[in-house]
Amino acid sequence: MNATYCCLSVALNHIPGNHFLLEAATSELAIAVNCAERYEKTWHSIIWIRSNTRTKIRVRHELNYLAFECYTHFLKAVDYLNQYANFMNEQGVPVAN
Repeated sequence: MNATYCCLSVALNHIPGNHFLLEAATSELAIAVNCAERYEKTWHSIIWIRSNTRTKIRVRHELNYLAFECYTHFLKAVDYLNQYANFMNEQGVPVAN
């Protein structure tokens, strides 16, 4: 998830905000970055080898939730970016290869 956090952070910093679809994508990516960061903090919040089973189950449940939320918001951002690309294509702006 650390690599996911890094990739999403870089993507977040390189999306221009000159269109409402891009702003929506940026917002969704910001939420995904926040979830990835919380995942890392939660993962390192316990000592796995010494923690009891109930604690491990509770933390794993939280980690699964955060991973799902991160992925969900990432997919929403991709959807907004695809809508923006389609809009620009309809306007006659060539898509970069």
